[in-house]
Amino acid sequence: MAGPPSEPPGGRPPGEAAQYCEFDFGECRTNFLPLLHEMSRIATETGELPEILDILLQLMQRHLKVVRGMVSLYEPDSGRIFIHRSVGLTEEEAARGIYAPGEGIIGR
Repeated sequence: MAGPPSEPPGGRPPGEAAQYCEFDFGECRTNFLPLLHEMSRIATETGELPEILDILLQLMQRHLKVVRGMVSLYEPDSGRIFIHRSVGLTEEEAARGIYAPGEGIIGR
C-alpha cells in the first residue's frame, strides 16, 4: 500500500507547480522548459509591454490552462498598483483591481 505522495524538490505539493501536467516531473520539465524558452524569446523580441503581456497571458492560457490571470504593475505617480493586463476577468473586475502597497497579497 502506497503512502502519501512525497513532495517534489522545492517543497511544493505534487501538482501545484505543474498542475497542468498529468505525468512525472521529468515529463513536466520536458513540456514546460520549451514554453519558458518561448516566453522569454517573446519578452525580448517583442517591442511594446502591453503586446508582450497579452501574448504571454495567451500562452499561459493555452499551455498551462490558466483560466484567470493578471499582471499588476506599480504606478509611481499615483503610488498604486493596478491591473495592467488580464485574461478571464471582466472589464469591471479588472477596473476594481487597484491596490495600495502593503494591501493584500498583491500589495506585498
